[in-house]
Amino acid sequence: MLFTLHSTLAVLCCMHFLATAEELDWLVQTKSTPSTVTPRGSGITLTNGLITREFVTTPAFGTIDFTRTATLARGAEQSLFRSVHPESMITLNGTQFAVGGLQQKSQFLAYCNRSDITYSADPSAFQYKSHTVSDPVAPFPWVPGTRHSPVELSWPPKGKRLSVVFAPPAQYPQFHDVQVTLHYEIYDGIPLIAKSMDITMASSNKTAPKRATATVQGWVGSAPDVVGVTTDVGVVMHARGVMQSDGAVFNHTASLSVEGVFSTPSGVGGQEIQSSITLIDNAMLLLNREQAVIYASCDEGSLYYAVRGVSKPVDLGPCTGLIRIEVAPNGTSAQITSSGRVLVKLAGPFPTTLYPQLFILQSGYSITHIAPFTGPLPVPRTVRVDSATVELFGAMPRFGEYLTHGSHAPGNGNVGAAAGRAPNPLLDARTDQAHGAACVWLDDFPNSAAGTVPGCSTCRDEGAVEPYLNCSYTLGPGAYIDGDTGEAFTSFRSFLLVHDSTDVERQALGHHRATQILAPHVMENPVFFHATDVSLEGFKETIDQMALVGFEMLVFSFGTGFNLENANALYLDKIKAQVAYAKSKGIEVGGYDLICLDRGGPAFPQWTAHGAAAGDLCFASGWYDHLHGLVLDFINATGLSMLETDGPYGGESCTATTHSHHHGEVDSVYRQTQLQNTFYKEMRQLGVFINQPDDYFFQGGQKTGMGYDEQQYSLPRWRDLSISRMGMYDDMYLHLPTQGWMFVPVSDYHAGGEAAEFGQDPAAYEFALAQYLGAGVAACYRGPRPFASPATQTALTKWITFYKTHRHVLTQPIVHVRRADMQSWDGWLHVNPLAWGTQARRTAGGCVGLCRGSEPVPEVGAAVFFNPTDTAIATNVSIPLYYTGLTTTAHISVNEGPQTSLPLARDFSISVHLVMPPRSVHTVVIGGN
Repeated sequence: MLFTLHSTLAVLCCMHFLATAEELDWLVQTKSTPSTVTPRGSGITLTNGLITREFVTTPAFGTIDFTRTATLARGAEQSLFRSVHPESMITLNGTQFAVGGLQQKSQFLAYCNRSDITYSADPSAFQYKSHTVSDPVAPFPWVPGTRHSPVELSWPPKGKRLSVVFAPPAQYPQFHDVQVTLHYEIYDGIPLIAKSMDITMASSNKTAPKRATATVQGWVGSAPDVVGVTTDVGVVMHARGVMQSDGAVFNHTASLSVEGVFSTPSGVGGQEIQSSITLIDNAMLLLNREQAVIYASCDEGSLYYAVRGVSKPVDLGPCTGLIRIEVAPNGTSAQITSSGRVLVKLAGPFPTTLYPQLFILQSGYSITHIAPFTGPLPVPRTVRVDSATVELFGAMPRFGEYLTHGSHAPGNGNVGAAAGRAPNPLLDARTDQAHGAACVWLDDFPNSAAGTVPGCSTCRDEGAVEPYLNCSYTLGPGAYIDGDTGEAFTSFRSFLLVHDSTDVERQALGHHRATQILAPHVMENPVFFHATDVSLEGFKETIDQMALVGFEMLVFSFGTGFNLENANALYLDKIKAQVAYAKSKGIEVGGYDLICLDRGGPAFPQWTAHGAAAGDLCFASGWYDHLHGLVLDFINATGLSMLETDGPYGGESCTATTHSHHHGEVDSVYRQTQLQNTFYKEMRQLGVFINQPDDYFFQGGQKTGMGYDEQQYSLPRWRDLSISRMGMYDDMYLHLPTQGWMFVPVSDYHAGGEAAEFGQDPAAYEFALAQYLGAGVAACYRGPRPFASPATQTALTKWITFYKTHRHVLTQPIVHVRRADMQSWDGWLHVNPLAWGTQARRTAGGCVGLCRGSEPVPEVGAAVFFNPTDTAIATNVSIPLYYTGLTTTAHISVNEGPQTSLPLARDFSISVHLVMPPRSVHTVVIGGN
C-alpha cells in the first residue's frame, strides 16, 4: 500500500514538527518542560522540549522525523532526520524481518525532504499492533542519597516510556505466537532517548491429545523403522531412514494411512521432494537439522514453505486431488473428505545425502504424525534469535559520522597536511553493554537502489554524505525464546544523545549528565583503603586509624589470603567479627576476588572456556551458579557490603557446547554478558558497592580504572603523580570522577621499591591525597596502615575533611583548564550548576563549606591547581565559569580562606591571582547567590 504525502501532511511525514527554540541551556539550567508521549494525527510524538521524535502508525510504523530544539545561540531547531529506515531488524530461525515496515519511495532516496515522497508498508515486516505509555523502568533498585550520593538524583529517571507491540506478518504463520516490543524512553531535562527490544512467545495452552495410529508405506532409500511416540503435542509416527540421490534435489513420495481410510502411491524419479501429508495447522520439515516450515491450505490452493530463512509461496494449482482433512477439536476422529497428493517443492541445492524430518503438530486434536527421523524431535515452539538490531537511523551529516562520496569531512582534505579527523558526530550513540553490542555508523549509499538517477539505469542516488546508524550485537545474540518455558529475549539498550555543538568539553559534559541520569549510583564515592595486614590485630589497628582520619571503607586487598569463595564456618565467623568491629566505627568492609579472568584450567576443567578465552572461566557455565551461591552465602553470613571483582567477564566467546547457560559460540557472548549483568544487578539490589575493571556501569557496577597503567605505580613517586594526573585528566572527558579509581602504593606494590612508596614521604603522600581527593577520584591507598607518622596523619585528616566538606561539588564533572606537562602549573574545575548538595551541608550549628551566616552558599564550582615543579609560580589563572551557571558574580574561597566576590568577565570567567610554591596544591571553591 502506498501513502502519498500531500502538502497538508508534510509536517507529519518529513518536514519536522515546529517548536519554539528554548532559551535555556540544559547543561546549566533546569529544564522545566516535562517529557510527553502524545498522539498526533496518524502518529505518535515523543518530546521533552529539547528533542522531538515523530512516528507514524499508518501505513506502517516508523520514524519520520527527529528534531533537536536547541537554543537560538546554538543553531535553534534542526532536524537530524535524513531518510526512512526500519525501526529495527531481527532474524528468527534464519529468516530476517524488518520491524515496523515503513518504507520510503522517492526518486531520490538519500534524503527525505522532497515533494515526491510516498510511504508504503513492507508486508513481510513485523507490523504495528498497539502501544502503551508509562513511566521509565529502573533496571535495578537504588535509593538516591546512598553513600552520600546527591539526594537530588531521581531513580528511576523522570520521563516517559513508549512501548510499541508488533505482530508477525501473516505469511509466516510459523511465528504467529511471536511478539516484538520496542521500548522508547525519553527523559526530563536532557536531549536523550533510550531504546530496547523484547521478543516473546505466547504460551501454547496445549490440551491432551487423543491417541492415533499410522502406517508408512515405502521410503525411497533404506527401509523405514516405524515408531510411534506419544508426546504432549500429539502422537508422533515417524520413520528413520536416509534418502540418497546423485543430484542436489531429491524425489520422494511417502504414503500415509489413517485408520485404514487413505493412502497414496509411492513414486520414483523427478526433480522434487514429494510427500503426502495430512494438512492441518502446522507441519514442519527439517533438512539436515536446518529448519524449514511448511504450511498448506487446500482451500486457498497455496502452500508456503521456508528453507534456511527464505519464505516463498508455491502455486499448487487447483485444489482437486489434494488431501483435505477436517480435524475437530476435543479428540474426535479426523474425517477425510478427499484424497490425493500434496507436492512439496523445495529449492536446492542440498547435500547428496539428505536427512529429512517431516512432522505435523496440532495441540488439542487427535492427530497422526509422520516423519522420516534421524534424531530427537526438535522443540517446534522454540525460536532462535539469530540477530537483533535495536536501532537503525539515517542521520544528516554532522549528526552522523562523515562518510563521504564527494564532499570532504570538516578538517580533512588539505593537501600536504597531517591526517585529521572530522569532529565527533552530534548524535552520540552508544549501548549500555560492556561487551557484545555496539553502535556504529555505516554508509547508506550501498543500500540505494540502481536506476534512481534520471537518465541512468545503473546509477544510484549518491547523496554527498549518507551516515546510517546501526546499533546491534557484534556476535549473535543466538538467544532462544520459548512459549512453553517462558524464556524470552531482552536486548541491550541504545542511548541516543543529541548534542548542539562539536565542542569537546560541551559534549563531554552532556555525556556526564546522561550518566548521572541513567546510572546515578556511580555518584557514590566512599573514601576507601586497601588493607594488606588483615590479621586480627592488624585489622583492628587499621580500622582504628581509618576512623581517626575519616576513611569510610576498608577492602581486604589482594594477596592477603582473603577468600570470598571460602564457605568454611569458622572462616566466615572470623570475617563476620571483623566486619562487625569495622561497622562499630562507622566503616564498611569489602573484599577482593578474581572472578573470571585467568581462572580456567585444571582446577575447574568443566567450566573452563573453550576457544580464544581458554585461560578463563566461562561465565555462562556452571561456574556462574557456583560463584553466585558462594558470594551470596558469604555476604549473608558476614555482612560484607563491598566487592572488588577483578577480572569479570571480558567479552570473549566460548565454543563449548556442554556448558549449562549457553548452547555454543554464537550465544556465548550474549549469555555471559547477560549473566555478568545479572550478577552485578543482584549485588546492587543487596546494597553492595562494586569496583570492577570494566564498563558495567549501567548494570550496577560503579568504578573502573582511570588513567590506569599498572606499571606507572612502580615509577618514582613524583613522576608517578604527574603521569597519573595526565591520564586522569584525559579520562575525565570519558567518565565522571566517581566512575574511576587510581592507586597510591603506601607500601611496595610492584617493582618500584622504596622510591615508589608514599608511606615514608609525607610531602608526596599529601600531594597524592590532594590530587585524587581534589579530583573526586577514589584512589586505592594500599598498605598495612593508612599512616605511619604524625605528618601523614595530619595530611590525611586535612584532605579527607576537605573532600567530605565539598564532596557534592568535587564529585561533579570537570571543565578542563590546563593539562599537566611537568613544566608549569595545571588544573581543572568541577562544575555543579544545579547546586546539588547545598542542603546536605547544613549542620546542627549552621553549615559547612561556603556559608553566609548559618546558611549554606550554593557551591557551584571547585577548582584545583597544581605546581609540580621545583620552582615557585606566581600567576593570574583564568577560571571559565560558564558551566557553573553563574552570570554576574562569583563568591570564592582560596585554599579554604575567607570569602571574596569577583565579577565575571564577558566570557563568564574570573581571574584569580595564585602564588604557588614548589610542589604545592591550591583550591578555589566557588559559590553562587
